[in-house]
Amino acid sequence: MKFIKWAMFLALILTVSTIIFYKPSRVLMPEMNGVNCATNSLCIDDVSRLEEAEALIAHAVIEMEDVLGPLKNYPKAVFCATQECFETFGFKQAAASAVGKSALVIGPRGWKPHYIKHEIVHYWQAENIGIIKMLLMDDWLIEGMAYALSDDPRPELEQPWQSYRTKFNEWYKTVDQDRLVLAIKRLE
Repeated sequence: MKFIKWAMFLALILTVSTIIFYKPSRVLMPEMNGVNCATNSLCIDDVSRLEEAEALIAHAVIEMEDVLGPLKNYPKAVFCATQECFETFGFKQAAASAVGKSALVIGPRGWKPHYIKHEIVHYWQAENIGIIKMLLMDDWLIEGMAYALSDDPRPELEQPWQSYRTKFNEWYKTVDQDRLVLAIKRLE
């Protein structure tokens, strides 16, 4: 009995420590960061922009499912209209970020379809490839895929992102796009 109490205590300490020190884990309980969760899959810090956020995520999911096939789960999205909100989840520079299969966090610059679709690609990768395997795969595949398939409108990205997009596009032309997961797994 004593062991169980200690194990529960340690689990609680580990959970609290993770939420405090690894800010992206806060997507698991976004309300603690001052955002309102309108649904189980959409949270926002500025409820006056709720309809805009709903439309952005819905259209982005539909468009990416047309390209990648159905997602296994509808992604939770946390929309931050302020930089302060975005930073409470541990992000500063990016426009948006995917936190594995847990959620997408959209910063104030990220309220554009291509940024949200970019993060949905990463969410799809986490669902289909696995988070650990994503970390071990080449950046040209992980980031190049996200830049290429999200219809990023910039004709020229900064390096190395442009070379990743170019390499992915070249590779993508050579694979059966209906069997993308299999093609990616062959690269491992």
